[in-house]
Amino acid sequence: MKICPKCNSAHTKLGIYCSRKCANSRSFSAASKLKTSATLKEKYITGELVPPTPPSPIMRISEYPYTRLYGLYKCHHCNTTFWKLQHQQKCCSIECRDSIRSQNKCRKTHISYFSRYDNKIVDLQSTWELKIAEWLDSNNIIWSRPSKRIKWQCSTTNLYKTYLPDFYLVMHKQYLDVKNPIKIIQDNIKLEQIKSIIPLMVGNIEETKQFVVRLAGLEPTCIH
Repeated sequence: MKICPKCNSAHTKLGIYCSRKCANSRSFSAASKLKTSATLKEKYITGELVPPTPPSPIMRISEYPYTRLYGLYKCHHCNTTFWKLQHQQKCCSIECRDSIRSQNKCRKTHISYFSRYDNKIVDLQSTWELKIAEWLDSNNIIWSRPSKRIKWQCSTTNLYKTYLPDFYLVMHKQYLDVKNPIKIIQDNIKLEQIKSIIPLMVGNIEETKQFVVRLAGLEPTCIH
């Protein structure tokens, strides 16, 4: 049996510390740091170790120095090679991360649709969203697919979470989220907190259409 010099607990590990946590929490003296630095420099000179190479200006996607990055990684969604900014980062962008999240947790339908304002193909995640997108286009309502998640703090757990609405009406600065009534009831507390942060309307297809008709001053006949 060995005694861990950090937590004084008995263990049978190969090293002197009982766990990686205790080993990583040990402090180093100034002399020890200088010795380690000299050893690394010697290995770099002899070619035993290769010093890290910073990303090129084209690949640099953060203001942080390259030493803060976690190496190159292939995006789980689009297979693009990118520099990781966080240890657990799996996707190159928020859009790819949201797509993976929706597929894994919600199993929503993914429908490709051309957004005129964004001038690109966007990913609609339900047939309800498709109907609203087609209806907005038929009535010349300019909309965009939000890409920046809204950060909010849960009043129950005090934890910070993020929320991504379905549509953003550009000319009216209004967010829309089309949901079924059961989901609205389940997320009532969360939605009320988010509505205090952004102008958000949540409803089913008909409620969403009626809201936009009033907001944009359309004729009532445009609801259908």
